[in-house]
Amino acid sequence: MKIKLFLTAIALTAASFTFAQSDMTVDKSEKIKQDAMELTEDMTTFLDLSETQVERMKGLNMNLMKQKAALQSMELTKAEKAKKIKEFEERHKATVKQVLSEEQYAKFKKKYSEIKKDKMEKQKQ
Repeated sequence: MKIKLFLTAIALTAASFTFAQSDMTVDKSEKIKQDAMELTEDMTTFLDLSETQVERMKGLNMNLMKQKAALQSMELTKAEKAKKIKEFEERHKATVKQVLSEEQYAKFKKKYSEIKKDKMEKQKQ
């Protein structure tokens, strides 16, 4: 009887860990989706995107966020991660350039540069 009770307790404990891990996965995918949507909304407002551009940017931003999230789970040095992030962002910018007009892309680049500069200053502090 005690053995059955003990095994049941172990099984319940193992099951709770499994559910907790799946919740974390859902939370991560929701966070990725939320971040991509927020970025798209910001871009829509700032760049005055058309309906077609909004739809294309949703997909592009979602892809970027997924790549960055996947990168965080990799065992890489800070320098390697920084290099990979830079590669992702360069590819992203090249694709964004195809979606935006020249005027919109100029605004995008300027804003992106400002954000990067602010981020670098925060990291120095």
